Amino acid sequence: MYGAARLHRPEPVVIERRITVARIINGPSDNIEDLTPREVLLLGMHHHMGAVRDLKLMLEHISEQPVSEDTTAKCNALDAEIERALDKAGEFAFKAAPFIHAKYTAISAPAVIGQNPVSVLELLVNEIDEIERSRPIPIEHKPQTTKTGGST
Repeated sequence: MYGAARLHRPEPVVIERRITVARIINGPSDNIEDLTPREVLLLGMHHHMGAVRDLKLMLEHISEQPVSEDTTAKCNALDAEIERALDKAGEFAFKAAPFIHAKYTAISAPAVIGQNPVSVLELLVNEIDEIERSRPIPIEHKPQTTKTGGST
């Protein structure tokens, strides 16, 4: 029973909706534990993008100084740090995508299940095909009317 419950997890959009409804009913909370997963991921993304902005300002300031081994080393270190911060912001954005829109869940699926995007697309197409085949086909029946009248 525990294994079956773990397999069926609600989608991120459903979790987000439930948290939003709870906030409407109970009111806003200042408790750090009441942050939604989407908010945490977006905060992480914004934090790293802010770090990129600050690092670029530092790099601009250092690049105005005379060229020396020290300034070159600092510029190289800042370039590496900017790339690292951009990668981290990209990771947060990638993880936040399913919370923003349900269609983006398919984008993050290959990383989660370890498959390539083509096989994930094939799984989605097969699932849609299966759903469409299981639906009943509406058939309209138009009864034939017989002409009544006395023309002889």
